[in-house]
Amino acid sequence: MSDNKQENIQARFEFRTFARDLSPIRVKMEELSSPVPEYLAERESREIYLLTKHSREINCKVRDDKIDIKELMQKKHGLEQWTVLLKKEFPLDSSYCSERIFPALGVSFPQVDKKEINVNEFIDYANQIDGIQSLNVTKKRFGFSINEVICEFALIQAEGFEAHSIAVESESERDVLEVVKLIHATGYENINYPSGLKKMIQDKI
Repeated sequence: MSDNKQENIQARFEFRTFARDLSPIRVKMEELSSPVPEYLAERESREIYLLTKHSREINCKVRDDKIDIKELMQKKHGLEQWTVLLKKEFPLDSSYCSERIFPALGVSFPQVDKKEINVNEFIDYANQIDGIQSLNVTKKRFGFSINEVICEFALIQAEGFEAHSIAVESESERDVLEVVKLIHATGYENINYPSGLKKMIQDKI
């Protein structure tokens, strides 16, 4: 069960893709977009993703001293439906790490003497686990709203590699599919963040 029930966060259908150059799609997004709030128009962030070999249904990242884990619920009509599994601020209770976070990643949390764990300690522990890889990611994101659907174009850097990404998200799969057509992205593969980042650092994008 999600730790965010009180936030009434709804599962969303997502279309996302990665490529070396998605500038034409960005132009189309700009042409079709309604005005968006300034804080969504352009954002930069530094994030740490935890990539795991043990689960393909989890998207885990650390940003702004918070851990954010999403879980894949289903694949439908070429889209993926994700829901927030948990969001927590650091420091984290070590028992919470062992009982909730690392099991979600498909691994066991090492026994530690500390009661609370800060961000750096958390990443250090994660990197000691076989099959877990932390990845420093820098994003510059540009937000759009097309037919009241959230859209994003992002410049992504990770391990010296760069790529573009575009995303379309909504609780309605029909709305996502319609916007994907409008921005001329139907010919692109739907790739979620963990899979896209893995392809980037393997230089397959």
